[in-house]
Amino acid sequence: MIVVAMIAVIAAIALPRIDPFLPERRLRSAARLLSGAITLAYGEAIAKNKTYRLYMDTSTDQYWITEVKELEDEGGRAYATGIRIGTQFELLERADGSENVEEIMPSEPMFARKKLPAGVRFSSVEIRRGLSGRDAQYIEFNPLGAADPASISLVNDDGEKFAVVYDGVTGIPALARPDDGA
Repeated sequence: MIVVAMIAVIAAIALPRIDPFLPERRLRSAARLLSGAITLAYGEAIAKNKTYRLYMDTSTDQYWITEVKELEDEGGRAYATGIRIGTQFELLERADGSENVEEIMPSEPMFARKKLPAGVRFSSVEIRRGLSGRDAQYIEFNPLGAADPASISLVNDDGEKFAVVYDGVTGIPALARPDDGA
């Protein structure tokens, strides 16, 4: 019982000192997970010779990867953008244009919708359109290895920020504090 009491006293002293580091750890962890999703989408686009998109929903603090398929359409004047999950198709966007695509949520769990860790949210998502051209919050990765450059800023409940910066060419995202100039 004395040993258990000593462990309890040590834990009571140590835990309050560790707690301030948890929000920053969650923030860095979220940045690493988002960086991994970028690397995954980039690698899959090249390996499978397909186009993939990494979506970031700032209202729900979720992100996910979809595969983009071009649809054959008479006239080629409209496109639909959506997500196929099993047999369900959720229409995200329909517009007139020269592009006709369908998005399919790949069945692998690593492509599934993921939520940022508790206490972390998207602060801003800036994507410079080069490939996709539309104002949506996704990075598009083509089979040749090119993608839209992006800067994704995350913030935790303490107001600390961390950024994931992707140049669109190398396939390697960089992690930095927003004031680091990266």
